[in-house]
Amino acid sequence: MTAREARIRAHIEKLCNGDVVARRRAERWLFRYGQDAVPLLAKACKFGSPQTRAHAVWVLGLIGGPEAFDAILTLSHDPDEQVRYDARWALGLTHDPRAADILFGLAESCDADDVGSEWYGIRELGPTVLERLLDLSLGPDQKLAVPSIYELGQTGDPKALPVLAEALRSEDSRRRLAAVEALGVIGGNDALGLLQTALDDPDDQVRSSAQLSFEEAAATIPGPPNT
Repeated sequence: MTAREARIRAHIEKLCNGDVVARRRAERWLFRYGQDAVPLLAKACKFGSPQTRAHAVWVLGLIGGPEAFDAILTLSHDPDEQVRYDARWALGLTHDPRAADILFGLAESCDADDVGSEWYGIRELGPTVLERLLDLSLGPDQKLAVPSIYELGQTGDPKALPVLAEALRSEDSRRRLAAVEALGVIGGNDALGLLQTALDDPDDQVRSSAQLSFEEAAATIPGPPNT
């Protein structure tokens, strides 16, 4: 073992340290080592404690690369719930071209009421998944449509507005609720106009959320300059 490998191994051992400051310092050092740290981090993902595995996936996600992605992917089905949660999110951090299909597949296989960290991973992929989110938002599969509508807001892309307008006309209150929350995040005059129509929604929760989102969207619109 080289001196560099010994230092990397020592930092990996600190990933299960109860001292948060020491653990964060170890994570930063491992990130600085970059690809040199990946083989030992991947090994820790196989044999380390659940806490070590959970922290290792974040470092691997930030470093990225095919080997890091493969190690994280294995942990996306880890028996430990926290490791599994962190790994699915970290898949998106890698921006690996394989991530989108895997994360959307995980989202499709989850129970309707179990919206998990795969959606955070999808969010990390940014504009590359916009078209897919638009399609799913209009689709018949409720467990994919509702979180997709919400994630359209997180993109901040005005291209989402026609689809969000369509969601506001849905008979399903969950789609309408996701749409008003997304519009509040996007903001701007067009979003404000759509939210105005939702203030009279027949569902109490949608109306309440529409009011909050209306205020958020209004705050994004510059007022007249001070004179």
